[in-house]
Amino acid sequence: MITATETTPGDVNEAHEMIVLLESHHFNTWIQAETVVADSKYGTVENFLACCDQGVEAHMPDLKEWTAKRIEKLNIFSEERFEYDRESDTYRCPAGHRLKPRSLHKSRESRDYAAPQKSCAVCDLREQCTKNKSGRTIKRHLRQEELDRMREASRTVRAKRDIKMRQHLMERSYARGTWYGFDRARWRGLWRVQIQEYLVSAVQNIQVLLRYGSYLKTSPSVMMEQIKGAATRGIRSFPEFKELMTRRIDQMLLFCFNCPDQHLS
Repeated sequence: MITATETTPGDVNEAHEMIVLLESHHFNTWIQAETVVADSKYGTVENFLACCDQGVEAHMPDLKEWTAKRIEKLNIFSEERFEYDRESDTYRCPAGHRLKPRSLHKSRESRDYAAPQKSCAVCDLREQCTKNKSGRTIKRHLRQEELDRMREASRTVRAKRDIKMRQHLMERSYARGTWYGFDRARWRGLWRVQIQEYLVSAVQNIQVLLRYGSYLKTSPSVMMEQIKGAATRGIRSFPEFKELMTRRIDQMLLFCFNCPDQHLS
């Protein structure tokens, strides 16, 4: 079921919309999602920690893995080769040098760790460690332990199973959307595209309910007539459309049905 949608301009990073969708899902269904399943674009530090704060499991590939692959291509040590000592709040590099806390980035909520520049300059492993003239630095988030716990949970067998299932379900949903012309915008203007998205989502939800729904307050044929009547009226703004849809077919937008898993994808 499609429980929340968000339409944005093309220059907006969709990864930043995950929490907005999560909150919209809760508002529309009155059900708190237990797990978020998403693709790798959503696997950011901010999203992992936001899920942690809300008590939601984050089953999505970690963007850090892509960074690790990039570092591997440079033939230098990955961050996993640097051991963190919690008591001294330092890292130990493969050569045995200590990387101590340096600059603090409040906006990113992270701290840089580095060894003395003289130590890096004469290190025998320098070519395998860094290409930077100033030496190797390690970034650590101020909530690194919570972040590590969320990342570890995203690599479990259950998480990988959900990610694979999501790929199948989302591709099928996108394919169905193209049946109704959702592969391109019918009208110009963000609010008009929002209307198109709501209509396509409503039609797909009705199809799911016809197949799996156990209880409907209004027959599907009546609902389709309501959608048709709402779509053909002279609507001039998105708030006007939203008010009309909410008033006339409220039970269609906020269906309640038995669902064993409360996953948001």
